[in-house]
Amino acid sequence: MSAGVHEYNLVYYSSILPKDIAFTKELPETPRGTELPVVLSYVYGNGGEYLAAGLGRAIDKNRGGIVVETHAKGESPNNLIMGTHEVTLEEFKERTENLAIKLLEDRGFTAHEHGIIFSHGRSSKRYSCAVAGVAFVRFRRIRCFFSRSAVNHRASLSLRSCLPLPRSSGPRYAYP
Repeated sequence: MSAGVHEYNLVYYSSILPKDIAFTKELPETPRGTELPVVLSYVYGNGGEYLAAGLGRAIDKNRGGIVVETHAKGESPNNLIMGTHEVTLEEFKERTENLAIKLLEDRGFTAHEHGIIFSHGRSSKRYSCAVAGVAFVRFRRIRCFFSRSAVNHRASLSLRSCLPLPRSSGPRYAYP
Protein backbone atom coordinates (compact mmCIF):
# COMPACT_ATOMS: atom_id res chain seq x y z
CA MET A 1 0.00 0.00 0.00
CA SER A 2 2.86 2.40 0.61
CA ALA A 3 3.54 2.55 -3.15
CA GLY A 4 0.18 4.33 -3.45
CA VAL A 5 -1.29 2.19 -6.22
CA HIS A 6 -3.45 -0.18 -4.17
CA GLU A 7 -6.68 1.61 -5.18
CA TYR A 8 -6.05 1.15 -8.93
CA ASN A 9 -6.35 -1.67 -11.45
CA LEU A 10 -2.78 -1.94 -12.72
CA VAL A 11 -2.30 -2.60 -16.42
CA TYR A 12 1.27 -3.49 -17.36
CA TYR A 13 2.81 -1.56 -20.26
CA SER A 14 6.03 -1.98 -22.14
CA SER A 15 8.61 0.67 -21.47
CA ILE A 16 8.20 3.11 -24.36
CA LEU A 17 7.65 6.81 -23.56
CA PRO A 18 5.76 9.12 -25.93
CA LYS A 19 7.36 12.30 -27.21
CA ASP A 20 6.28 15.80 -26.14
CA ILE A 21 5.96 15.16 -22.42
CA ALA A 22 7.08 17.48 -19.65
CA PHE A 23 7.79 16.32 -16.13
CA THR A 24 6.68 18.07 -12.97
CA LYS A 25 6.12 16.96 -9.39
CA GLU A 26 2.35 17.41 -9.53
CA LEU A 27 0.10 14.37 -9.45
CA PRO A 28 -3.52 14.68 -10.59
CA GLU A 29 -6.34 13.22 -8.51
CA THR A 30 -7.45 9.89 -9.91
CA PRO A 31 -10.64 8.02 -9.03
CA ARG A 32 -10.50 4.73 -7.11
CA GLY A 33 -10.68 1.71 -9.40
CA THR A 34 -9.19 3.53 -12.38
CA GLU A 35 -7.14 1.45 -14.79
CA LEU A 36 -3.58 2.63 -14.31
CA PRO A 37 -1.05 1.75 -17.04
CA VAL A 38 2.31 1.09 -15.36
CA VAL A 39 5.89 0.03 -15.96
CA LEU A 40 7.20 -1.57 -12.75
CA SER A 41 10.50 -2.79 -11.40
CA TYR A 42 10.36 -4.87 -8.24
CA VAL A 43 12.42 -7.26 -6.17
CA TYR A 44 11.31 -9.51 -3.31
CA GLY A 45 13.41 -10.36 -0.29
CA ASN A 46 13.50 -11.91 3.14
CA GLY A 47 14.01 -10.07 6.42
CA GLY A 48 17.39 -8.37 6.65
CA GLU A 49 18.16 -8.30 2.92
CA TYR A 50 18.94 -5.00 1.24
CA LEU A 51 16.64 -4.46 -1.77
CA ALA A 52 16.85 -2.06 -4.72
CA ALA A 53 14.46 -1.57 -7.65
CA GLY A 54 15.13 0.98 -10.36
CA LEU A 55 13.84 2.44 -13.60
CA GLY A 56 16.34 4.13 -15.86
CA ARG A 57 14.88 6.61 -18.31
CA ALA A 58 16.30 8.12 -21.47
CA ILE A 59 14.43 10.55 -23.71
CA ASP A 60 15.04 11.85 -27.23
CA LYS A 61 13.27 15.23 -27.21
CA ASN A 62 12.23 14.77 -30.85
CA ARG A 63 11.16 11.12 -30.88
CA GLY A 64 10.23 9.87 -27.40
CA GLY A 65 12.02 7.65 -24.95
CA ILE A 66 12.40 4.44 -23.02
CA VAL A 67 12.23 3.20 -19.43
CA VAL A 68 14.38 0.23 -18.34
CA GLU A 69 13.55 -1.92 -15.30
CA THR A 70 16.35 -3.24 -13.04
CA HIS A 71 16.64 -4.71 -9.56
CA ALA A 72 19.26 -5.95 -7.10
CA LYS A 73 19.52 -7.38 -3.60
CA GLY A 74 22.23 -8.24 -1.16
CA GLU A 75 23.60 -7.81 2.34
CA SER A 76 24.07 -4.03 2.25
CA PRO A 77 24.08 -1.02 -0.10
CA ASN A 78 27.78 -1.78 -0.64
CA ASN A 79 27.19 -5.45 -1.50
CA LEU A 80 24.34 -5.96 -4.00
CA ILE A 81 23.90 -8.55 -6.72
CA MET A 82 22.52 -7.11 -9.98
CA GLY A 83 22.10 -9.99 -12.42
CA THR A 84 25.51 -11.67 -12.27
CA HIS A 85 27.38 -8.54 -11.11
CA GLU A 86 28.30 -7.50 -7.59
CA VAL A 87 27.66 -3.76 -7.31
CA THR A 88 27.23 -0.97 -4.80
CA LEU A 89 23.98 1.02 -4.68
CA GLU A 90 25.67 3.88 -6.56
CA GLU A 91 26.89 1.47 -9.26
CA PHE A 92 23.36 0.01 -9.46
CA LYS A 93 21.93 3.47 -10.13
CA GLU A 94 24.65 4.29 -12.68
CA ARG A 95 24.23 0.95 -14.53
CA THR A 96 20.44 1.39 -14.63
CA GLU A 97 20.67 4.87 -16.11
CA ASN A 98 23.41 3.85 -18.58
CA LEU A 99 21.36 0.85 -19.72
CA ALA A 100 18.43 3.12 -20.60
CA ILE A 101 20.76 5.43 -22.56
CA LYS A 102 22.33 2.49 -24.42
CA LEU A 103 18.99 0.91 -25.34
CA LEU A 104 17.67 4.25 -26.62
CA GLU A 105 20.82 4.90 -28.66
CA ASP A 106 20.70 1.32 -30.03
CA ARG A 107 17.37 2.35 -31.60
CA GLY A 108 19.07 5.26 -33.36
CA PHE A 109 17.74 7.88 -30.93
CA THR A 110 19.74 10.51 -29.03
CA ALA A 111 19.45 10.66 -25.23
CA HIS A 112 18.88 14.37 -24.59
CA GLU A 113 17.45 13.73 -21.12
CA HIS A 114 18.10 10.81 -18.77
CA GLY A 115 17.82 9.82 -15.13
CA ILE A 116 16.71 7.14 -12.69
CA ILE A 117 13.73 6.47 -10.44
CA PHE A 118 14.54 4.03 -7.67
CA SER A 119 13.48 2.57 -4.37
CA HIS A 120 15.82 0.90 -1.91
CA GLY A 121 16.10 -0.13 1.71
CA ARG A 122 16.61 -2.94 4.16
CA SER A 123 13.81 -5.45 4.38
CA SER A 124 12.60 -5.37 7.99
CA LYS A 125 9.66 -7.72 7.58
CA ARG A 126 9.85 -11.45 7.13
CA TYR A 127 9.06 -10.97 3.47
CA SER A 128 8.92 -7.67 1.62
CA CYS A 129 9.74 -5.97 -1.66
CA ALA A 130 11.11 -2.82 -3.24
CA VAL A 131 9.04 -1.33 -6.05
CA ALA A 132 9.77 1.51 -8.45
CA GLY A 133 7.27 2.37 -11.12
CA VAL A 134 5.97 4.84 -13.63
CA ALA A 135 2.36 5.23 -14.63
CA PHE A 136 0.61 6.98 -17.48
CA VAL A 137 -2.77 8.51 -16.66
CA ARG A 138 -5.30 10.52 -18.65
CA PHE A 139 -7.99 12.66 -17.08
CA ARG A 140 -9.79 15.65 -18.55
CA ARG A 141 -7.53 15.62 -21.65
CA ILE A 142 -4.40 15.82 -19.51
CA ARG A 143 -1.85 13.10 -20.03
CA CYS A 144 0.38 12.61 -17.03
CA PHE A 145 3.39 10.53 -16.11
CA PHE A 146 4.39 9.85 -12.54
CA SER A 147 6.34 7.41 -10.48
CA ARG A 148 6.07 6.03 -7.00
CA SER A 149 8.48 3.84 -5.16
CA ALA A 150 8.30 2.18 -1.78
CA VAL A 151 10.14 -0.33 0.37
CA ASN A 152 8.35 -2.28 3.10
CA HIS A 153 5.43 -0.36 4.55
CA ARG A 154 6.98 3.09 4.69
CA ALA A 155 6.59 5.32 1.69
CA SER A 156 9.55 6.62 -0.24
CA LEU A 157 7.68 8.52 -2.92
CA SER A 158 9.05 10.08 -6.07
CA LEU A 159 6.24 11.73 -8.01
CA ARG A 160 6.40 12.94 -11.60
CA SER A 161 3.63 14.26 -13.84
CA CYS A 162 3.53 15.67 -17.31
CA LEU A 163 1.16 17.82 -19.26
CA PRO A 164 0.93 17.97 -23.03
CA LEU A 165 2.81 20.92 -24.45
CA PRO A 166 1.63 23.24 -27.22
CA ARG A 167 3.08 22.02 -30.54
CA SER A 168 4.97 25.27 -31.11
CA SER A 169 6.90 25.10 -27.85
CA GLY A 170 8.42 21.65 -28.35
CA PRO A 171 9.21 19.29 -25.49
CA ARG A 172 10.53 20.64 -22.19
CA TYR A 173 11.51 18.61 -19.17
CA ALA A 174 11.66 19.56 -15.53
CA TYR A 175 13.01 16.55 -13.68
CA PRO A 176 14.61 17.24 -10.32
